[in-house]
Amino acid sequence: KTLEPIPAGSRDAHYFIYYGNPSAGSPPADPANVWALWDGFDGTGVNTALWTQNGSVTVSGGQAHFAAGGNLLGRTTYTDALFEVRLRLGAQNQPFSAWWGWEETPSDAPNIIVFEEDTAGLLGLMRMNSGAYDWIDLAAPNRTDWHTYAMRWWNGNAVWQIDGSPVATRSAGVPTVGLFANLNATQMPLDVEFVRARLDAAVEPTVTLASPQAGYAAEGRMLSIAYDTGQLSEWKYLTWNGITPSGAGMQLLVRTAATE
Repeated sequence: KTLEPIPAGSRDAHYFIYYGNPSAGSPPADPANVWALWDGFDGTGVNTALWTQNGSVTVSGGQAHFAAGGNLLGRTTYTDALFEVRLRLGAQNQPFSAWWGWEETPSDAPNIIVFEEDTAGLLGLMRMNSGAYDWIDLAAPNRTDWHTYAMRWWNGNAVWQIDGSPVATRSAGVPTVGLFANLNATQMPLDVEFVRARLDAAVEPTVTLASPQAGYAAEGRMLSIAYDTGQLSEWKYLTWNGITPSGAGMQLLVRTAATE
C-alpha cells in the first residue's frame, strides 16, 4: 500500500519493487512472501507468530499503537539484514524514551544496533558482546512526524538511514551474532505503520569474469558472458589485471542487470 497519493507526472522514491524471473508469473500478493520479515499491522491484534509482546501494544487502522512501556521483540533472529520501520514518536528529546532496530534482548542487550531517542535527540547506538556503548549523534528530522528508519547491518558494517538517506556508518565493533527486530516504547507512546526486513548475502560472492587472453588482441572489443551471482549483491571490488605493449590502451566497462 502507498503511504500517500502520488500525483500524475510526479515520482516517489520511497518504495521497493519486487522483481523476479519474468517467466515465473505474477509476484506474491502477500508481502510476507517477499520480505524475510513483514508486518503491516493490518489485523486487529499483535501477530504473536512474529512478536513477543510486553506492555500495552494495540493494533488498529493499519498501525500498531505502543503505550509507554510497550515492546515488541521479534521471534526470529537474523544476521546480515536490513531492518526498516515507519513510525512516529509521541514526543521527542526525552531521556531514553524509545528505541528500535536490531537487539539481542528487549532492553540493554549484550549486542545492539538501534536508533534511540534521548534528551540529546536521536542517536545511533551500537554495542558488541557486552562491550562499550558506541553513541552516534544523528542529524534527524522531527520524530513526531512519520519517517522511515532503516538499519542495515552486514559483514562487519552498519548503516543508519532516515527516509532513504544514510546518516551514520560503522565498520568496527559491529555485532556478529543473530539479533531480533525490536520496537521499544520504554517511556513514551509511539505509532508504527510497518516493519520489514530483507537479507543480504552474508559474504558477497567472488566471481571470475574472464579467462586470460593469449597474445594481444587487435583494436576492437571483447565481451564476456553474463554471470549470475544467484542472490542480491552489492559489489565491493571489481578488479582487472593486464599487460599491454607500449602505446596501447584498454578500457574496462561493466554492466549489471536484473536478468541476463
